[in-house]
Amino acid sequence: MADQPQDTEFLLELVDHEYLIAFGQITVQWSSMEHIMECAIWQAAKIPMRLGKSMTSQTQMQGKIDVLGTLLSQFHPNLSPHFNKVAKYIRECLLGRRNLVTHGFWYTEFNTNDTHVMKTVAKGKLTSQGRTVDLDELIQLYTDIAEVTNWIRSLCKELPKLQRQSDEPNQPIPTIPNHQDCATRKKQALRPLADLLKEQADQSP
Repeated sequence: MADQPQDTEFLLELVDHEYLIAFGQITVQWSSMEHIMECAIWQAAKIPMRLGKSMTSQTQMQGKIDVLGTLLSQFHPNLSPHFNKVAKYIRECLLGRRNLVTHGFWYTEFNTNDTHVMKTVAKGKLTSQGRTVDLDELIQLYTDIAEVTNWIRSLCKELPKLQRQSDEPNQPIPTIPNHQDCATRKKQALRPLADLLKEQADQSP
């Protein structure tokens, strides 16, 4: 029991805080880009925002890119060629870097202060790769994402105005999902494994 808080504190300090800030920026900027991409889809398709949200909210980035590219090709062909270049840039230059940040295992070596990422892939063959990542690389990534978002915003200005339904009900304020009994669930779920195994051993005949 006494070791558990110390272990948790170690995990919270596993990565240099400046890198954690960069991870947060990458997450926020990627979400912003996805949202603006959705707005462009709704505008290109000339559908009301509420209907658009129902159609795109569960679609991953790759799907959003495909949908917007198709709509521009069909209904706004003058905008399509350059968007295709932007789409290719997102797929080939941003998506993999963002996924590495999101799904890689990160840690900082405190004796050298170098921060590393490891990624394991199991596609027919199990391979693991790791490397040192400079903070500037992450700063460049979230800057690149923000620049794409800004370009998509300029695209939206060339598309039909976003339709808002006059009878659209007020949407509930987003909240972080948190069941009322989460504190109890946490206490029960995170009991020290050694205690649980001892109880099992004591109860076995």
